This record gives sequence, C-alpha cells and structure tokens, in this order.
Amino acid sequence: SFAVSKDQFAEIRSALSDQWRAVGLQPVLLEDHSDAAQIIRELRHVTLPSYLSPQQRSRLLWEAHTRRFQDLQSTHVDQLERDASTMREALDVDRLNLTLWLANGEGELVKWAAQDRVYRDLAALRTVSTGHDSEWIAGKALGVDEVLIQDLPDDPTRRWRSVLAAPIPVPHPDFPAHSAAVLTLGLPEEASRYDASSMMWAGSLAEIADQWGLELSAVAFDH
Repeated sequence: SFAVSKDQFAEIRSALSDQWRAVGLQPVLLEDHSDAAQIIRELRHVTLPSYLSPQQRSRLLWEAHTRRFQDLQSTHVDQLERDASTMREALDVDRLNLTLWLANGEGELVKWAAQDRVYRDLAALRTVSTGHDSEWIAGKALGVDEVLIQDLPDDPTRRWRSVLAAPIPVPHPDFPAHSAAVLTLGLPEEASRYDASSMMWAGSLAEIADQWGLELSAVAFDH
C-alpha cells in the first residue's frame, strides 16, 4: 500500500490515474487507498465495458440505501439487536453497542444504524473519514480491511472502554466483493481482554459481517 496519508493520496491520485491511462490501462478507483489486494482482484474485470470500480459500487450501494432510508432503518435496527445478542454471548458480556456504518463512495463512512436507536433524519447522520490515518476505528478498519480493536480514551462519562471494528465484504453479481461497510461494537472492558479471547468470538463476528454483506448487496444490486 502507499505510505501516505489520505489527504496526500488525494493529491497524487489524479496524476496516478493519468499515468495509467497513458499506457492504456484503466485506473482502479478504490474506496480507500490501502487495499492493494483489492486491485489484484479487480484486474481481470477492468477491461469490461460494464466495469464499475469499488468506489463506484460503494456509491451505488449508498444511493440505494438512502432511497429506502425510512423503511431500512427499522429493519436494520432490529437485525442489529439480534446480532448484538449473538455477540454478547460470544464475547461473554452483559452489554455492548452494535453499529453499522456504510461507505458513501466519497472516501467516507456514514453511521447508518445502531441497535439502540432509530435515526429519523438522513442529513443528521455522522460522517467520518476512512483510511489507515482515520481518527475513527471504523474508518481505519475499512481502510486496512482488517478486524481492529482498541481502547477508548478514559472519560468518566463514557459508557464503553474499548471498541471492536470489522469490515463487511459486499458481494456484487458481476464483480469481486469489496468492503463497503463496517460493524463496530462498543465494549465494557479494555481491549486486551477481548483480544486474548478472539478465538471465542471471531467466527460469530465473521458470520454476522458476511450476512450483512449479503443483505446490503441485495438492496443495491438485486433487481
């Protein structure tokens, strides 16, 4: 991957794309710059006239969900609560908070749904940057395409002491799956406790993430 910040990558991106086109190659525009493996998966598709880059697919996914904002909110909140119950058992905790973030195709993640509330206003949703240098673990997890866990800063008013983030691979009927969403879990104890017991919960989290990928894909790409 490029050892540059997201802002630096944005500055050189146009030049890189021009260089690709100059030698007859179609540039692969990713949601984020960190995932070189995704480029390899995309290469066999880039010459197709119908090709859509991961960034374009993320944008289509986002737009499809915004068109159904109201009805998907209640559906997704209910599903998050069921998934939270599964993860409480897997992590051996009495409480946690599960949140779904969606990429918007503009290098950002949007806090789309949470198990403990129903959002009423699309414009009020929190938006954060993605990438390995993101200030938010959700943005980092999408940028590096890995499950991450970290402690939160000490704050007597904070409910959670650590947060776990897992990227969600979203399938497409014609092109490779790519990570276009993230699940985050607010947890009541320090990250070291859950990191040490990852064998107990990693499988459940992966299954939940894969199922979300299928559901998100169905909204955007099943016609």
